[in-house]
Amino acid sequence: MEEESTNKTINYQSDSPIHNPDQDLFGRWPYAKRIAETIINRTDPSSIVIGIYGPWGDGKSSMINLINHELKLYPDKIIPIFFNPWRIKDETQLIMSFFAHLSSNLDKKKKINGERIGQLLDKYAEICIPVDVGVPGVGINVGKIVKNFGKLISNNNPDKLKDKINRALKKSKKRIVIFMDDIDRLDKAEIHAIFKLVKLTAGFNNICYILAFDDQMVATALTERYGKDSSDIDAGYSFLEKIIQIPIRSPQIPRLALLEFFELELLKVLSDSEISFTKQMLQPFWRIVLNDLYVSITTPRICKRYSNVIRFATTVLKGEINLGDLLLIEAIRIFYPQLYDAIKNNQNLFLGTGGFLESKEVLQKRAQDTTKEALEPYTDSEKASAKSIISYLFPKTAAFREELHKEKRIASGDYFQRYFSYSVPKDDVSDNRIDNFITSISKLEVEDIVKELHSIIDKKNVNKVLFKLMPYKDKVRNNNSLKLSKALSEIGDLLPTSSESTFVRSPQYLASSLIHDLLLNAKTEYAFYSTIMDIIEKSEPVTYSLKCFYEITNDDKSKPDKSLLSDIQIKELNALLLSRIIDIASSKILYAEYGKEAEGLIWHWYRWGDKEKLKDYLQSTFKKDKNNILSFLSVFVTIGEDIHGIISEKGLRRETFDQILKLVNPQYVYTQLKSIYGDKIDNAKKAWQYEVNDIDHKEKVASQFAAFYNAMLKEKESITNPDENKNNKENVK
Repeated sequence: MEEESTNKTINYQSDSPIHNPDQDLFGRWPYAKRIAETIINRTDPSSIVIGIYGPWGDGKSSMINLINHELKLYPDKIIPIFFNPWRIKDETQLIMSFFAHLSSNLDKKKKINGERIGQLLDKYAEICIPVDVGVPGVGINVGKIVKNFGKLISNNNPDKLKDKINRALKKSKKRIVIFMDDIDRLDKAEIHAIFKLVKLTAGFNNICYILAFDDQMVATALTERYGKDSSDIDAGYSFLEKIIQIPIRSPQIPRLALLEFFELELLKVLSDSEISFTKQMLQPFWRIVLNDLYVSITTPRICKRYSNVIRFATTVLKGEINLGDLLLIEAIRIFYPQLYDAIKNNQNLFLGTGGFLESKEVLQKRAQDTTKEALEPYTDSEKASAKSIISYLFPKTAAFREELHKEKRIASGDYFQRYFSYSVPKDDVSDNRIDNFITSISKLEVEDIVKELHSIIDKKNVNKVLFKLMPYKDKVRNNNSLKLSKALSEIGDLLPTSSESTFVRSPQYLASSLIHDLLLNAKTEYAFYSTIMDIIEKSEPVTYSLKCFYEITNDDKSKPDKSLLSDIQIKELNALLLSRIIDIASSKILYAEYGKEAEGLIWHWYRWGDKEKLKDYLQSTFKKDKNNILSFLSVFVTIGEDIHGIISEKGLRRETFDQILKLVNPQYVYTQLKSIYGDKIDNAKKAWQYEVNDIDHKEKVASQFAAFYNAMLKEKESITNPDENKNNKENVK
């Protein structure tokens, strides 16, 4: 089964402004219409400059378009002109371009005293060109400019030329409305040039400027030239007051209308991306939006930016993550980018998985400090909003790892990276592939299911695949459940017998537990018991069969619905497994063949088989080679993690020693060990000392066994002497 590929085209939402009242979602049309009507009905021929103020994305461009929509209804009174100062390199080009644009939109054939208005404007533009334009890289011939300027001044008085233009404009009886948008996106020098141009031409009759910009950004840019220092923003505003005669604040969008727009845009994205969700799934997200995130949802543009990043993320991560968590982490990316980077680069801090060198409390404190630093530039309300999102995404009291994994939460170490890489890591497996695999089971035979499992599972992802299969255990039922459980029993070769961590069960245990849960869903099936018999009889290796046996027969008698088998069936299965173990022992040495895993086989034989035959079997293997005793004892060493999280063999424990005595003759074992290591065995006194000694592993185990054996003899000798017995107990660990 090939993994489904994603080739779907992503259709992003345009950030284009609206152009007519039918598109108005925020009630801006009445406001724009009143501005337009004021211009239309104005009788004073003098020029006027209107400023529309508002932050980026607040809808200023839409306001301009709505004003123009109304003005275009009066072509006999209004000539609307849109002048875009972008792509103009310097002040000279700006002036020439502006007057050329103005001339091209007017009646160039109309003459005043024998001269066309277009020619008058061209001449006036040349006079207005600054002489000091000799800036490296500009590419203007300064000498020619100076020469032409002198010639123009001698032939054309600037004031007289302006009067001619004024008379021409007044005689036309039309008001020219010049729109300039996005002034705040220009650099500082260009902003200065724009306002100089407006000041230069604002004296013409029947000229109306409508300038749209973020007043704070423009005032800051002007402050650099007209203020005492960069903090003197009042100087920038003072300059604006000299230019802008009618400052108009872009109408504030009602908070509820903006949130409704936010919701509308998001739901459209989820619908377009064919994302299935329930109201309950998104309830935590909407609660955070309404209670906290709303402080950052300030403009329509930011709503569209957010919807576009969600459109991308949901398209590439569909079915691979928790939708609510994705919506929130992407909100952090848009509204708090510094915090987003801090989370992305500090996985251990936010997941609380720094290892044994730092406590959970220390990691939480470091995460809090990292969050605080990332949120330094924001307001108190914005900080509170961001912290609320963090608390939800990374709760201090986290759910069990299985629950986080099941819900594909960002706080799960198995899913964290997906939210930032927008892909499934190479050592993981796609949730969509697992879903497709589960769906296909009804159409496949057991051998085909086994092939699919072999194609999905490898050494790196085995635990992750098993964890991903677990949530489906209640969805696969009846005969499909039997088929999957049988297939899982046949992939023992893919399942390691140990885990990389003492806190996570081995893949064989995880798989056998999953088999048990799947079988619960098929108790009424005809092949139910025969399937279980096949699992116990045929699972390889036999140690995997043993784990399946104990999972299948480990019933909670207080919960009949969780019980799989009758007592008679359990005895039958036990005999079947025991016969497999004894049959293998007839040709192989169990502990040599299966290492640490042989411990379970040996104890199963001891509990359910003939104990004396087991002892005879072990004794016979020791007689074949006395070094086999060392391999046998190594099976019973304790495994654990050190302070660095490294799994290693710790050695024998006294309680383990006492259990071994049920299987072997301790005096015989001691004698054989002495024949191998000599006086070292006689001198073995304190077992715990060998855990830190840098000696051969087998010698360590032999010395520990000898230490326990010597301590046991002394205990028997001093059983009537409490003081002596107390001293001997220091050897017991």
